[in-house]
Amino acid sequence: RRSSDLLSFYNSDSFYILHNLSASFNFIRMQQQVYGVSVSSDHYSAIVNYRFQKPLLGSFLVYGGVNDQAADGVNQGAGLVAGANFRRNIKRWAVGASFG
Repeated sequence: RRSSDLLSFYNSDSFYILHNLSASFNFIRMQQQVYGVSVSSDHYSAIVNYRFQKPLLGSFLVYGGVNDQAADGVNQGAGLVAGANFRRNIKRWAVGASFG
């Protein structure tokens, strides 16, 4: 007799909208049953990225999106995400920074 079962599903999709503009979507579903008690969790997110790249300046990436999480059918809260990244090669050094 088994005392535990676990189902886990993950999906991630990304695509380019324009040359420097892309979007990604994620979905995660986990469901576990332990000694007859079922517990589940869902997570959704969508993020849009914009990349600006010039040879002398380096590359900048700005992103923003939303996420949501629910456990056992009860919404745990939605949120916003945003940030910016910078990267540039200076001689043999790769210099970068990020904020988010």
